[in-house]
Amino acid sequence: MCIRDSHEAGVPPIHTPLRVLKALPEEIKKKTLLVHIAGKDVPDDIGIKVAPDGLQNTVVLYNSKEQFGDLLQKLNLLSSIPLLERLSIRTIKDLSLIHI
Repeated sequence: MCIRDSHEAGVPPIHTPLRVLKALPEEIKKKTLLVHIAGKDVPDDIGIKVAPDGLQNTVVLYNSKEQFGDLLQKLNLLSSIPLLERLSIRTIKDLSLIHI
């Protein structure tokens, strides 16, 4: 499950007002954790969980470079070859799937 960690909720303009967060689509709310706000300050009907405190509850967010590092490395290699400059996106995709 993808979670979007929000430094959110509280007094505007620094934080997003709870009424704005409450209006988010349900699919976004399910993937959102509120941080830097006390659970007691978030109404039950908002539909967004408050991130629990403590190091044991750390949420790890993955960097897309780590997730797609090999692909980016291949694309950088392909883009550095002048002969391949005019290839279609489809051909580039096919070349990027080659295991090197």
